[in-house]
Amino acid sequence: MDILEFVKFAKATIDFVADYNETLRNRNVLPDVESGYLSKLLPEQSLQKSEKWQEVLKDVEQYIMPDQSNSSVEKAGILESILIRLLPVDNKCSLRGKTSKKPIQEDREKGLSPCYVVATLETTDTCAFDNLDEVELICKEHNIWLHIDAAYA
Repeated sequence: MDILEFVKFAKATIDFVADYNETLRNRNVLPDVESGYLSKLLPEQSLQKSEKWQEVLKDVEQYIMPDQSNSSVEKAGILESILIRLLPVDNKCSLRGKTSKKPIQEDREKGLSPCYVVATLETTDTCAFDNLDEVELICKEHNIWLHIDAAYA
């Protein structure tokens, strides 16, 4: 990495930290992981060649600070004693039908009964829209209640 790349990625890191701080109220600050989860995601041996900084930052977002959810959704689950599962979003922070389907099937295989999905019509932290058409089809297919949060509306 030359000095120009270093400066570029140092600034990107500062932006990342600032964005995180600005969206902290919308993030799950309590870990929903088991001890040692991260070591299972890492390669068993050290890499022979360094990764690009963008890949490292992507891993931080994906594995250390994944996904997003309005805190009211999680609080409602706690109040109702309902397990909450945060679903992964795509690179545009949008929940898609295909990423909704697999967790529903996995939960059913574990004997759980997924009963609702909370999608969003523009989030307050990233201004992202979930793909409501795709998510709606999955919810209909599995007879699951779909709530659409419209915080910006």
